[in-house]
Amino acid sequence: SVLLELLAGAAVGTSVEPATKPLNSRRYWIRFVTKPKGRIVVDAGAVTAICAKGKSLLPKGILAVAGKFAAGDPVQIETQSGDIIARGLVEYTQADLEKIKGLHSSQIEAALGYKGAEEAVHRDDLVLESALLQSI
Repeated sequence: SVLLELLAGAAVGTSVEPATKPLNSRRYWIRFVTKPKGRIVVDAGAVTAICAKGKSLLPKGILAVAGKFAAGDPVQIETQSGDIIARGLVEYTQADLEKIKGLHSSQIEAALGYKGAEEAVHRDDLVLESALLQSI
């Protein structure tokens, strides 16, 4: 009966639109193949920067870190309410992120004793977890 309803012009079923910008192979791998080894909870400013402005995740926007991961491992990025907004490859270990969360990038060297990346997750290693699978 569904086919008859469709032929009659009824709005039946779910429409799935293609992504406006297809994922390249690296971002496809980050989004679909990797399994997150940890979670990073971010503030509202970081959500806006990542989702609306296509920016990297800076330590300043990190509120909490969970899991055990090394630099280069995949992590999921979440809002304070637990919504997953992105997945990416992290620049720091879980222990180092705990030390620098909430800090400006200029304070990283003093907190860690070495000069690391300015970003916790660089935008080139970040893929949005949206229904449209848009990448930044």
